[in-house]
Amino acid sequence: MTSQADKTESVTRDFLHLNEVPKPMSESSAHLHPIRFESESTRYRTDWNGVPLRGHYLIETRRKNNPPQGGVPVVIIPGGFDPVRGSFGDAFIQGLLDHPSVSAVYEAHYEHQGRGGYVDIDSVLHDLHLMLTDQEQRPLLVGMSLSTFTLSCALHAVVSAGQAPAVTGLVLVGPYLAGYETLLAKALEPFYRREKMRQRILKHCGHPYLFDNTDRLKAWWKGGPAFRHFLQKANFAEFAAHQHASMKLVYFRLDTLSRRGRLLFQRAFNAHLHPEVIPGHHRALRYLTEADPILLRACDAHLRAQALDRFPASLTTVSE
Repeated sequence: MTSQADKTESVTRDFLHLNEVPKPMSESSAHLHPIRFESESTRYRTDWNGVPLRGHYLIETRRKNNPPQGGVPVVIIPGGFDPVRGSFGDAFIQGLLDHPSVSAVYEAHYEHQGRGGYVDIDSVLHDLHLMLTDQEQRPLLVGMSLSTFTLSCALHAVVSAGQAPAVTGLVLVGPYLAGYETLLAKALEPFYRREKMRQRILKHCGHPYLFDNTDRLKAWWKGGPAFRHFLQKANFAEFAAHQHASMKLVYFRLDTLSRRGRLLFQRAFNAHLHPEVIPGHHRALRYLTEADPILLRACDAHLRAQALDRFPASLTTVSE
């Protein structure tokens, strides 16, 4: 019979792809994460619409035939590990670039004061606020695991301040909310902190900040931010009445968010379940090819809705 420890080890190895060696960082790069798509038009960005970013940098990838204006930029934001190899699959990014409505794809990575992989929560929320309120570009924001939590936190701040979110939509993959974890999620953290496992995980990340990030986030949460008080309320109807950003939730077959947390997303954020689930358990997406078409379809639903809003007459004519 397989023991619980063996199951946890199996989940961890699958999650991290521990048998694979991270690619080395380019010597010419000032940033931790290398550019993957050398054949495309790519560059590092440290601003959003000219405003300096505080908690991220971006890898911008676009194709020459993508619409420079009027198209939708897609920002893909990593989970807490933010591994040096990237958090999302090549086929997913290439599929987004193939979409006629997408102007560019921006891979976000954590960086604070020159430290790649370092999560400063206030700086992260600052950057997400810029993206959530960008009336000109109206980006599509795709988060995974930890970044689904920070996106929700930033969205709560925007709506609570009386602002209307200006995004094409949000896709939350493996959604997470502090205090609403499943038993599996709670069991994994102490296992990750064993010395042998710590070293393997840090090698996977390619930066030394993962566990310090976790401790600082816990301290911030313990300090009682507004989002924590919001989650502890029993009635979300008033907030939901003002939250009009379109949100889709994509779950793994075995995921880390409890039933109460899933219901909260739907009640408070007016979130909709994507009809497909990613096979297997909550884990890294970089080499999980089964996830790529599922995520592309989730994004396409937002992009098609945005196109209908912009060009309803022409699209109706084409469909007829």
